[in-house]
Amino acid sequence: MSGFRDRIEPQVRGRVAGGRAEAGFTLAEAVVALALFAVILAATGLVTVRALNGTGRADRAVAATMLANQALETARTLSARTAADGTTALLDGRTAALVDAVPVGDLDLSDTQMAYGDAAADGPALPVRSTATVDGIAYTVRTVVGTCRRDVGGGPCDIATPSSSTATPTPSTATLYRVVAAVTWPGCTRLECPVTAGTLLDPAPDPAFNALQDVLPTAVDKCWSTPAGTGLTFDPTYKSYELRDSGDLGNAPVQLVTPPDQGALTQNVGSATWRYTPAAGTYTTQFTYRLVDRYHRVSDPAVITLRIGSGSC
Repeated sequence: MSGFRDRIEPQVRGRVAGGRAEAGFTLAEAVVALALFAVILAATGLVTVRALNGTGRADRAVAATMLANQALETARTLSARTAADGTTALLDGRTAALVDAVPVGDLDLSDTQMAYGDAAADGPALPVRSTATVDGIAYTVRTVVGTCRRDVGGGPCDIATPSSSTATPTPSTATLYRVVAAVTWPGCTRLECPVTAGTLLDPAPDPAFNALQDVLPTAVDKCWSTPAGTGLTFDPTYKSYELRDSGDLGNAPVQLVTPPDQGALTQNVGSATWRYTPAAGTYTTQFTYRLVDRYHRVSDPAVITLRIGSGSC
């Protein structure tokens, strides 16, 4: 009996030892497996976070582009309307104080001359700066309006041609409005924003059928005289063949910029003429005006001198 036990016991011990070895992982193997799983999970999570961030940036860029294009559509609609002063409604209410208060240092406007309009009781028709909320994110939309000049034969629109108040535009150039919409949002980086969109607008309502569409209005300095106490009726656009304004002008193209400091100047309704009623005494005064043609394009200012009882011009 003891011999049989001696033969069986080693075999049983071996089978028991083998069973334990095949029963599962050791503690060290389990730790290694968990470590590998943690590494894989961390890498997968990083990729997921980056993908979500990328999707968020793309969504914000799409929303910003949409808002910029909406601002341009509003500008296109307004450019076809006429403001109370006879110019395009695109500039209505966009005073220098409002426009210059909005920073534009992050925009490339080197080829654009900033444009301004007269004050409006209800504010600018085209907002200088506005906000919109899309998917819980507040976007800021800045809309810049300026002018540039382009050769009538085509090419770039810039301010390389004369644009100061003392320069006269050449007939071979046409003035266009450049509108730039810039959109930003909280936390956007320099690589993300501003998201911009731009367009050029021709203020002529129907340029294809206007024979004088390329002739910009030009106002010329002039002088009139009248005896003391005597009123004066005159057409500011025409003094003589040599002293006359040019352009495709309508019945009332004169827009007063600064009135005379003495006397009263009024426009005769339904006529191209103006009436000046002098004050008492002998003096010389001036007023400044500009032209607005049929296509709502504006000339540089011109000065008219009025001599009241102080000699002829």
